[in-house]
Amino acid sequence: MQRTCGPFTVGQRIDTADCGYFSAWAIRSYLSDLQFTEENVLSSRDAFIDQRDDLNPSNYFLSVETLVDFLSSIGLTDYNFYEHRDLPPRYLRSPNSFRHRILRALSRGGSVILLLGGTGSTSGHYIAVLGSRNSGQELCAYDPLLPNRSGWFNATDFANTFCNSCTYLIQK
Repeated sequence: MQRTCGPFTVGQRIDTADCGYFSAWAIRSYLSDLQFTEENVLSSRDAFIDQRDDLNPSNYFLSVETLVDFLSSIGLTDYNFYEHRDLPPRYLRSPNSFRHRILRALSRGGSVILLLGGTGSTSGHYIAVLGSRNSGQELCAYDPLLPNRSGWFNATDFANTFCNSCTYLIQK
């Protein structure tokens, strides 16, 4: 089944660190019939934070470990995180291998969240890769800071752009 990729009208506010929550909900909505609204994202974020003693409500940034827990809390199970920056270059660091890694994860029925330029625990920016089409030549990507610029991208260009800034992948 070909799913719709956008248009996206929901995104994080510029002064927040909610990109992980919005990326997770973009996946949830893409893979199911749940509506992707700011209210759904923020209410599930607040409920998740209320259940945890280790999260500071004034800083909503999710570590990669905690983002995996949040994905489970909204019904997206079996996701794990993989460190990208420390893998040997021959394994995953080339743009072509990076693209194939994303496509393999998408073929297993899940989506992928990338942490760009971050430490994995305290900083960075999450974006979601929701699906592919045209035999993996195009990727549907969602950026919570730029929802109106999210949509279908050439997979090779996407991999060339984000391979070196990606620090973690969160995938099935």
